[in-house]
This record gives sequence, structure tokens and C-alpha cells, in this order.
Amino acid sequence: MKHLLTRKFFSSVTAVIALFVIIVFINFLADKFYSRADITENNLYTLSQGTINMIKTLPDDVTLKFFYSKNFKDLPPALKNYAARVRDLLDEYVNNSSGNIELEEFDPTPDSDAEEWAQKYGVMGSAINPLDYENRFFFGVVAEAVDQHAVIPFLDPQREKFLEYDLSYLIFQVTHPDKKNIGVISSLPVTGTEGQPFVLGGKNNSGPTSPWVFIQELKKTFNVVNVETNATEFPKNLNLLLIIHPKNLADETKFAIDQFVLNGGKAVFFVDPFCNVDTKVMSMGINIPGSSQLNELFKPWGFEVPDKKIVVDMDHPTTVSLGSGRAEKSPTWISANPSMFNPDEIMCAQLDRLLFPVAGNIVKTGKSKCNIIPLVHTSKDSMTVDAFSAMRGNKQIIKNFKSENKEMILAAKISGLFKSDITIIYICLIIYIMLSRGFCNISFLMLTLRINPLFCIIILMIFF
Repeated sequence: MKHLLTRKFFSSVTAVIALFVIIVFINFLADKFYSRADITENNLYTLSQGTINMIKTLPDDVTLKFFYSKNFKDLPPALKNYAARVRDLLDEYVNNSSGNIELEEFDPTPDSDAEEWAQKYGVMGSAINPLDYENRFFFGVVAEAVDQHAVIPFLDPQREKFLEYDLSYLIFQVTHPDKKNIGVISSLPVTGTEGQPFVLGGKNNSGPTSPWVFIQELKKTFNVVNVETNATEFPKNLNLLLIIHPKNLADETKFAIDQFVLNGGKAVFFVDPFCNVDTKVMSMGINIPGSSQLNELFKPWGFEVPDKKIVVDMDHPTTVSLGSGRAEKSPTWISANPSMFNPDEIMCAQLDRLLFPVAGNIVKTGKSKCNIIPLVHTSKDSMTVDAFSAMRGNKQIIKNFKSENKEMILAAKISGLFKSDITIIYICLIIYIMLSRGFCNISFLMLTLRINPLFCIIILMIFF
């Protein structure tokens, strides 16, 4: 019996030792061949391939400084859990950076060096307990490279789904300190008139004007370049074109815009079917708002903003003043709320409200192959009406309203392989010039086109 108990004892000890060896071996393998499983619904803590490519090829080494008051009293469990997830994602940046990124951690306790550094860098200290204002909670990240630094003052849990974007942009800022270049084309004086009068649709504008507020804000982060509405080419170093209320643009400018986009350039278009800033005085002193004009480009690309058509949304009207203390709801002034924004797009994620005072809608055309991702849309209780209907008053619009029972796209992100019809226009222009100058005749042109259209075009371009 004693022999049997001894055997059982040694068997148990052997099992424990074997289990210990297995645990140690597993930990050894985990350290040697590091990987982390991401079981979140949308793989929030697995870096995208684009981020991995960027951090592996950084021009300078980057130090990430994680300021987190981990011993803060009465910290909500949800915030603790989020901080742990942030820490995990920062590890992913380090482990995938091929040695380009280093992580440092700081616990900014009161009156500590870490707290002083956090404040110098701009990390925001928050009072979690309103009765204990002096005891502040720090939760931010600083990126540092060479002589550059950038900061996320507070890691807001509401931006959790965009955490990778925020961190990647932070790293990009310090490794690419040069400002990006934005070209602005507009029929309105958005960049200021520099002492020259603004004359577009009426005579009631004159004298120099300052840049509009949003242009002034852009200039804090970007180099903003004004591009004339008759420009035949753009600066070579433009990263983005901003085209605002395009109207009466020269054909050469339209061609330059077309080629910029077709060659992979990025552009943002603000088109308005009923622009109150651009008015034309008609008979009897009536001011008629102008309409943007760029469907000549949009349609070949696979979409359009119907000319002189405005959107009516009965579910999201705006109360507008009529003067003398009177007000009424206007369904053509659309008050957009979060239910109308695309929650998966970074630019819409934290918007609370947008006002669209008389808006057009974006529509696919024909067999379009472009990809249209709505950013802002109306409710289904919407329709489009002729722009001049807006001048007849809201009561008439509401009286004649017939819902189209579909959401209208007010803003969208559009991508894809675009084609152009502008080139054909220029070829026709060349042919016309050739004929008018007597370089060839109709019979020769038709014969050549029938035999070899490409040869004809090349010959015409050489002669021109």
C-alpha cells in the first residue's frame, strides 16, 4: 500500500513538472515568434497593410510617448479597458515597424516629472472627479522624430474605431513636416480679392475682401494656392484641388481639371445648384441665385449633380426667420443629423449637425463604373424640385410635395477609373482649325479617318 502511494506521489509530481515545462516552452515560443490574435468584431487592433507599409519605410526613427495615469483613483473600468487596448495597438506599431518605432510609457502622477512633460507636450489633463479638480487624469500620445513632435491631447474612446488612423496620422505628421499644397479654383472670392473688386453676378460687390474663414483655417495646416478660373495648367506640386462653385470656367481650365483627376489627382468639388452668394439681378430687381456648371466633366466620370435641381427633405427641415419676429420651417434648408451621416467614414464620424441651405444631389449616370460612397444623405421622405420653385415660398413646395421614397445623396466620396470626353472636344477643335486654315480638305479628312483614325489625329496634331 505504501509502495502504491509512493508511485502515485511521483506520478503527480511528474505530471506537475511536465505541465510546468510545457508552459515555459509555450511562453518561450510566444516570445520568440510573437503574434497576437485580434478577436474584435472589425479587427480594430490589427494594423492595416497600408499602415505596416508606412511604418516599415519611415524616413526617420519615431518615438511614441504614451502618457497614461494608470494609478488614477476611481477610474471607470471602461476607460481602463480602453487604455489596455490602446497599449496593445501601440505594441503592434512597434512590432511591425522593423525597428523604426520605439515606445516610452509615462505615468503622470501629481507633481511628477512625467506630469510636467505631459503638460509641456500638450497632453490634456482631465478632472474625472469634479470635486477633486487638482487630481487630473492624463491619457494621450506624443510622436517625436528629429526636431518634430505632434500630440493627441486626449485619446477619446468615442474615436476608438479611428484609433489606427489617428496614430498613423500622428506619425506621418512628424516624419513629413512639410505642408501639403492645395490649389483652390472658385468663381467666388473665397481666397480674397487682394484689392480688386469681386464681380460675378451682380454690381453690389466691390472692394478688397479677406479670405473666407475656412480658407484662413486651411492655411494654418496647408499651403493654399489660388488658381485662376482661366488657368491652362496647375502647379506641379499640388496634392489636392479644391473646386468651389465652378462657373464660367475656361475650356482650358476644365481640360486641366479633367487631366489632373484622370492622372490620379485628388479633388474636392463643392457644387451648388442655387448659390445665394452668386446672384444675378433680373428684371423688376429680382435676384436670381447662380448655378455651378461642371456636369460636362462629371457625366463622363459616371455621375452628375442635376442642373438647377434642389432637394426637399420633409423629415429634416430648418426653421428660418422671415423677419418681423416671424419664422417657418423650410424643407429646402436641410438640417442633417448623425442618422444621415456615414458612420464608417472618418470625416463624418464625429459630426453632430450640418446645415445644407438649398442643396443639390449626386446621381450615378448610365453604366457608371465609379464607386460612390455616400457621406451625407437625406431621409426617404424626399424629392427634387426645380431650383426656381424655392423662390415661390415653402408653402407652395410643401403643398406640391410628392415623396420619391428614396434617400438623396448630398455629399459623397467618389473613386474609380474615369474616362474623359474633353479630349474628343479638343480633337474636334484641332480638326476645325486644320480645315479653316486650308491644311486639308473634307474628302482627305474623311478618307484618312476611314482608313486609320489614329494616323489622322497624329497628322493633324503635328500640323497644328
